[in-house]
Amino acid sequence: MASPKLNVPSLRPDRPRTIVPPSDFVVHALTPIQGAPPPVLSNHGGPVLQSVQAIPIYWGSAWGSGPNATLASQLDSFFDFIVTSELIDMLGEYSLPGKPIQHGRRLTSVRMTSSEPGSGGQVSDAQIQTALQGWISGGQVPATNANTLYFIYTPPNVTVNGPGGASCSVFCGYHNSFGSNVYYAVIPYVNCGGCEFSGAFLDTLTEVSSHELSEAITDPSLNTWWDSNTGNEIGDICNRQTVRLGNYLVQTEWSNEQGACVFSPAVARAGSPIDGYVTTFNNQQHVNFISADGHIHELFYDNAWHHNDLTKLTGAPGAAPNSKLDGYQTSFNNQQHINFLGVDNHVHELVYTNAWSHNDLTALAGAPAAAPGTVVDGYPTTFNNQQHVNYVGADNHVHELVYTNAWHHNDLTALAGAPNAAAGSALDGYQTTFNNQQHVNYIGTDNHIHELVYTNAWHHNDLTALAGAPAAAPGSAVDGYQTTFNNQQHVNYIGTDNHVHELVYTNAWHHNDLTALAGAPPAARGSSADGYQTSFNNQQHVNYVGTDNHVHELVYTNAWHHNDLTALSNAPGVAPGSRTDGYETAFNSQQHVNFIGTNGHINELVYTNAWSHNDLTTL
Repeated sequence: MASPKLNVPSLRPDRPRTIVPPSDFVVHALTPIQGAPPPVLSNHGGPVLQSVQAIPIYWGSAWGSGPNATLASQLDSFFDFIVTSELIDMLGEYSLPGKPIQHGRRLTSVRMTSSEPGSGGQVSDAQIQTALQGWISGGQVPATNANTLYFIYTPPNVTVNGPGGASCSVFCGYHNSFGSNVYYAVIPYVNCGGCEFSGAFLDTLTEVSSHELSEAITDPSLNTWWDSNTGNEIGDICNRQTVRLGNYLVQTEWSNEQGACVFSPAVARAGSPIDGYVTTFNNQQHVNFISADGHIHELFYDNAWHHNDLTKLTGAPGAAPNSKLDGYQTSFNNQQHINFLGVDNHVHELVYTNAWSHNDLTALAGAPAAAPGTVVDGYPTTFNNQQHVNYVGADNHVHELVYTNAWHHNDLTALAGAPNAAAGSALDGYQTTFNNQQHVNYIGTDNHIHELVYTNAWHHNDLTALAGAPAAAPGSAVDGYQTTFNNQQHVNYIGTDNHVHELVYTNAWHHNDLTALAGAPPAARGSSADGYQTSFNNQQHVNYVGTDNHVHELVYTNAWHHNDLTALSNAPGVAPGSRTDGYETAFNSQQHVNFIGTNGHINELVYTNAWSHNDLTTL
């Protein structure tokens, strides 16, 4: 085994490590290194492999028959799987401007069984380079391009003399480059202590290969992504920290964004809410979700999609297991606000004012605690530059936290003399700018849609009764919005018939069965009913999830019509229980509808002359 000096990272090195260290290596992700700050990969200006083309080369007669021939075929299957896996999706965070890291492919593998590596059971890195260059020049292996990565597997009983020493004693594998973009990794037959894992030997080779694959993609020329303080590359930081991905043992890799050893991008936990909104003051898009650790995450677009772990950035408490999520902008002061429910049943806010910070709004306002699992809904009133956050308390009253130079609390149910909200009621608030009013909608114990409206004082309306509408299904979503081009109000919900219903105000409240009017399929039980206007073309849009797990749109252009957005965009299905969230970006005349897929990824359906699909998690 290597000496301790070899296996403790040196500080402030001038080049990356390049090797897969053996088991006595100090794993920076798990053990603080004296004199070194926490791990972080820095970009040193080199390239990345955007869409890797892996070419396995099995060198030596031992690979031509018997168990090793079978092992080679299994490694081919491993590469077929890994280059399109979520591990590659995670590496996407190390993309360069205009050069995204995306899924790759395995090219035809090559078995060089007519020659043996080196001589006397020894082969040097220089000999490997000479052999590889000869194979390329002779057309025995595919030619080099900007994405090719040759994986050279040596046979049993051959020691590779590479960076810093010999295989099994100093390293279990390594990657390197030479000439004009000839990128390669060397994987010795490391059935030795310090490198081998228990179980099938395939596990050892796939674990070492995944380590070098990740490092070669993110640091192919040894001058791109590595830790300036230690020389560690993406795999070294997490050396031998394994997970089984598909049928294969792979190593986890360091994520700057997640601050941990991971094998996939940050994904939404089962049942996570999803919320998207635009910030018009800087023409950005923001989509928020909650991961399995209760952290609030943001995906934001400013010419490219980026990721932030807002909980980590703010030091905020985690979200409650059943917390909802709501984000909005305050355009009058160029701020962003995201509200959620903590495990203390307090309403918390993450707010961006040059940096992300955290507020406990319940404590600041001296308000009562929220009911577990309540909806948290925030919105601005631009006509008086105020913020409003609504929730349902343990008393089943609708409560408001309002910011007017400081946070205050109002019990809207008591102020309006309104009936209680049903347990677990949906809740949605919005402003109408054409008459400077506030509106908060909820479902009562009678399954009616109720409105609390502010016109100098809080009042109550039973919209279901006023419109002569059918009752909402128990647990139905409720969504209200204004259409500024015709000064109308719209409140959507799901009925007991699984139809999408609309209550619309045009001098009086009226009812429309949008599903029937559009000839649309029914909504799945528990579906959202999310509505918004597109001000650039004066249209209305209501999105829901059907029983086919497709995202459906009801759109009003002089009459109500139906679109299957999933089919139109060739998008994946929606995870059971996922809500949809739609919004416009008026600055570029686009529509956006977000949902969570069955793999926990955040997906976007976007309309730019036609509907298309983006997996925001991988972007």
